[in-house]
Amino acid sequence: MANTSTRKALHVLIFSFYLFTLYCDVTYINLEGSRSYGGRFKFLTFLNLCFDAVFFGICVLNDLCGSNISPGDQTSSRSTLQKVRDYLFSVLIVPVGLFVVTSFWILYTIDRELVYPAALDAFIPQWLNHAMHTAVLPYIVIEIYFVYHEYPSRMAGIGGIVTYAALYQAWILWIAYHANFWVYPVLAVLDFKWRGVFFIICWIVFVVLYFIGEGLTSFIWGSAHELGIRKKRDRKSK
Repeated sequence: MANTSTRKALHVLIFSFYLFTLYCDVTYINLEGSRSYGGRFKFLTFLNLCFDAVFFGICVLNDLCGSNISPGDQTSSRSTLQKVRDYLFSVLIVPVGLFVVTSFWILYTIDRELVYPAALDAFIPQWLNHAMHTAVLPYIVIEIYFVYHEYPSRMAGIGGIVTYAALYQAWILWIAYHANFWVYPVLAVLDFKWRGVFFIICWIVFVVLYFIGEGLTSFIWGSAHELGIRKKRDRKSK
């Protein structure tokens, strides 16, 4: 729904925003949690920040030397960059980004000490907190609105996000076992049974958020999205 110049400008601006946010976080925020086992890469928020920077970097590259084939284009095929862009967006960027925003602010509202203790306010400026936990949402909506993304098959899409959730949970459990601490305070107050329930609920939420992303794409792009689904089915039947 955007012309080429608008799409390119948006991607450059958002990519620059994520690079700047990453630079500030890594350069100026030096908390004990970032220096302990696993570093910053044990935090889903930081991983999501990295994913977003990589994704919008791919968007910029795709705008320069890839393709932006719409479902109605019967004469061209998507470039490898466009295929990677579309898969990353549907399987990781949307569900993980929405999970970061919703889970953070829900837990923050219930009891911020479970996810973002008040003591962090003295070290992390409010703009950086919102850059990591709030700005993710409008940027996802902007990308969905202005750029069409072809979703993979349900099996590939749900399989991808569930695999990521399982790997991240395994990473969290390994840290708890090897370094004897829980990355998130909320896990420390749950017993073994409720941790299992919590992890299963997270899987379900990731899948629901995947469907929300697909639903938003269908709502905004309408017939174009349905045409993309039909084309994919036709390719499989051949």
